[in-house]
Amino acid sequence: MTDRCPRCGGAMLGHSCSWFTTEDICFACKNDERECPNYALAVAADEGACRAGSYNFPGIGLAPEDAAVLAALRAKRRP
Repeated sequence: MTDRCPRCGGAMLGHSCSWFTTEDICFACKNDERECPNYALAVAADEGACRAGSYNFPGIGLAPEDAAVLAALRAKRRP
């Protein structure tokens, strides 16, 4: 566990696993994922993997459009 979020570089006061990757990210980045075009697909894929007994599912990855949304949201959060 690190004290900085690998995605935004912010403080990791708490963390959660990304729906898209295996990264442990801060809660702000986790909330940002809800705005991604492929969010519902990522959640459904993760839940389906868990129901099938695959608890080490690597996620669907970040598509370019998802990465662009996340970058724009991170830029808005910067002071």
